[in-house]
Amino acid sequence: FGSPEKFAKAAKEAKQEYIAITNHGNIDSAIKFQDACAAEGIKPIFGVELYVVSDIMLREKGEKRSHLTVLVRNNDGWKALMKILGIAHNDGQFYRPRVDPKILLEHSNDGLVYLTACASSVIHHKWGIDMLVSLEKIGCKIFCEIMPHDYDMQKTTNDLAIALSKKHKWPLVATNDCHYPKSDDSILQEILLAIQSKKKWDDPNRWKFSVTGLYVKTYSEMKKALAAAGIDKKIAEASLTQSVEVAKLCESFKVERKSVDLP
Repeated sequence: FGSPEKFAKAAKEAKQEYIAITNHGNIDSAIKFQDACAAEGIKPIFGVELYVVSDIMLREKGEKRSHLTVLVRNNDGWKALMKILGIAHNDGQFYRPRVDPKILLEHSNDGLVYLTACASSVIHHKWGIDMLVSLEKIGCKIFCEIMPHDYDMQKTTNDLAIALSKKHKWPLVATNDCHYPKSDDSILQEILLAIQSKKKWDDPNRWKFSVTGLYVKTYSEMKKALAAAGIDKKIAEASLTQSVEVAKLCESFKVERKSVDLP
């Protein structure tokens, strides 16, 4: 139900100018996403939410993978991201396509923008913070991400992001995970999760999200949600404004269609 067409339409109805695609570990929907945004007059931003570990050679069942959001500014950044994802899938695959600081530092360039991501952010680890410092030194833009999701781990991550923003002068940016286009779609996602995990609806232990605000919000909805999550009003407004500045950094890039020469 969460097709590129529906997300682009939801963004237009929410009076948003931009929308970013950041699938976990892949860019599989990029072309459909770009076409859908063009049809609605929305500017697409391309990126990925990466799975990051301290060392891809360490493979232990039950490992905790951290997240890091990367956005593309230009063609050099796109090429760098393709290289990073290629390594993630070929060398880093262990339940998920993973990367580590060494890979990111070796292949990133100033065509990439890094955001600290969700409650599973790399900023909960010293190696993750050190990596961001090093990425900034090679020309990458770094932003600390806060989200309006009202649960303990996200609140802890928001507090840490705000502290790191002050310490390292990394601008704060407010974002919202969009797992479905409209607020009413949360029940559809819950049904799909039950089917995916092969759980009966009345199973009290079936996995589901603890929050329901994972849809394309309007500006006013974002302000209310950030306030409900305990974010200071001035910080919230500045972070929402900054989200547009991040989009402007990336708005000029588009995926070019190329001819395919079959053997």
